[in-house]
Amino acid sequence: MNDEALQRGAEFLASYKDTLALAEERYGIPPDELAGVGWIETNFGGTLKDQMVVRNVARALFSTMLRTNRRTKDGKPIWPWWAENIAAHFAQERALSRDPFVSVGSYAGAKGPLQFMPDTWADYGVAAKVGRVPDPENMHDAILSAANYLSQLGWRKRRLHALTTYNAGSHTTCPNGYARVVANYVKRL
Repeated sequence: MNDEALQRGAEFLASYKDTLALAEERYGIPPDELAGVGWIETNFGGTLKDQMVVRNVARALFSTMLRTNRRTKDGKPIWPWWAENIAAHFAQERALSRDPFVSVGSYAGAKGPLQFMPDTWADYGVAAKVGRVPDPENMHDAILSAANYLSQLGWRKRRLHALTTYNAGSHTTCPNGYARVVANYVKRL
């Protein structure tokens, strides 16, 4: 990480001060922690991917259906998880009156500045304004939703575990590299 990354973090903290304060009040996640997630995920929205979500999730679904050895951490086939993501993606885009075939995201199908998979967004997405449909591409919604998700993952008691699961999902396991990078960013911020 360089000085520019830290400067972008400072700008993020200033620009979204009220939303970050609300996230901390509601969910107990400090603003600098959310800045660390925002930096590592998309450089605060600056490096959003331009790949079609539905294509990437469908490709993953069909490739995992063909490879029956792909399993979740608890030994179940992984393809149903991808099917849930396709269904969630279509439901979310319809609710937001958007064409589900043009929504863009990461190579894995994650959407918005804080990179939510559609099924995770369905469970943890929060609208910053009452009466509005939560939108993973709206930074205010994404901040509150990331705080909600990290809180539900047990951030207060198991910070590194919560951050690792935020990145990899609860269906799989991965090393703590992501969590350590976020922690180092937060220290320097």
